[in-house]
Amino acid sequence: MWNIIKKELAANLLSFRFILIFLLCFTLIMVSTYTMRGKYNESLKEYSAAVKIHKAELEEAEGAQGLNQAAINGYKLDKPPAPLSVIVEGMEGAAGNYTTINILSSPVLEGGSGSDPMFAYFGTLDIMYIVRVVLSLVAILLTYDAISGEKEQGTLKLALSNSVPRANVLLAKCIGGYLTILLPFLIPLLIGFLILTSSGSIDFSNEEWIRISLILLVSLLYIGVFLMLGVMVSSRTNHSTTSLMTLLFIWVVVVLAVPKVSMLVAGKIKDVPSIQEIQAEKDTAMNQIMNEQQEKIQKYFAEHRNEMGDTNKRMEVMAEVGEMQEEMFNNISKKKSQIDLEYESKKAEQFRLASILSRISPASVYTYASTNLARTGFNRQERFMKAARIYQVSFVQYFNEMMNQLMTRVGRGQGENQEELNEIKFDVSKLPNLDFREANLSESWNAVYYDFIILFLLLACLFMIGYVGFVRSDIR
Repeated sequence: MWNIIKKELAANLLSFRFILIFLLCFTLIMVSTYTMRGKYNESLKEYSAAVKIHKAELEEAEGAQGLNQAAINGYKLDKPPAPLSVIVEGMEGAAGNYTTINILSSPVLEGGSGSDPMFAYFGTLDIMYIVRVVLSLVAILLTYDAISGEKEQGTLKLALSNSVPRANVLLAKCIGGYLTILLPFLIPLLIGFLILTSSGSIDFSNEEWIRISLILLVSLLYIGVFLMLGVMVSSRTNHSTTSLMTLLFIWVVVVLAVPKVSMLVAGKIKDVPSIQEIQAEKDTAMNQIMNEQQEKIQKYFAEHRNEMGDTNKRMEVMAEVGEMQEEMFNNISKKKSQIDLEYESKKAEQFRLASILSRISPASVYTYASTNLARTGFNRQERFMKAARIYQVSFVQYFNEMMNQLMTRVGRGQGENQEELNEIKFDVSKLPNLDFREANLSESWNAVYYDFIILFLLLACLFMIGYVGFVRSDIR
């Protein structure tokens, strides 16, 4: 069998088709390396600058007006760039890179590219895209005539006349084709990693190298699926043109159509309100709560107007008003958080349904596995938003403490001196750090191991179907 493998490999490596494949892979991987490295470096610079600017904006808030404005406009929490986005961007570009923390509404991701984050899985020219789209197509173009082409030329009949087992012939063609496509993929990829790591701005940790290795492994499984698909179809057809057209149709369906259509189907089954509808619902709830509470505060002031001349009574009145305002902000925050959580829950359900439906395509299975391993998928966005919602609780508590200090000074009659009131300001150092915890390797593996199993089983099934078809086929 080794002689047949060497023959297949030599024929492939010396063909013009192999030269084109190598040039294509080399060009695409080099372009991807330079563009994604530049994009990541730019993201790092923007992240560092944004963190400083947003802290400075909050520290400028002083006095009653400044504190209220800062609390309503909010404090922007920036999401750090994912190091492995240089090879698998996933949702990082479209989902958003910061969220605004304020006292009136729950945080949502902002600053994305504006496209639907779900569809962002299937776009950027990163390594994942090259494997998912380009190399899957290359795999079927390399194997569509592996059996049917030799049937037409009569060379297969000649080879089998030498008492060579058909299983050996089929296995040799699979191995030869696999080695042929690995060379133009792995050599440029190795050069690309050397460029990334030698740039100085990207330093992968040991865990990230393990993740890269797993992404490479799932990429090899994915490529193998399409190689087996090409051999399987070729073994069951008598003409290479028939095999090619069949494979192209299957490729368009499973790589291009199914991932997109599954999102649309999930959207019909699990209906999610638009951002505009959610915002209108939050505005209505906020106005209702504010009107009710303002009426309550005005009524309280009217009832205690005669007591404002006494310092102690005035302090009690202002303290009560402060508690009413705190209650108002808390009620608004709770209501908006409830609306946002319901919206996020519906979106998460829709996404999970779409991921289940789209897994009938190996392209989707490969995509979800790669993005989870690279920590650039939906799970990372959920983790960041969970940390932001926890952070918001501390932010609101700190704001209420500042407002209570302010109302206490006003109650003591110190509110006439604006300079004294301006001494009360946001101290960013007293705010807690954002507890954004990335998924560890074990958690990521638990999320993707069944994707590895799916691809392996699919590869094995395609090989078995191809083997049965080849053994039973008439090569005359």
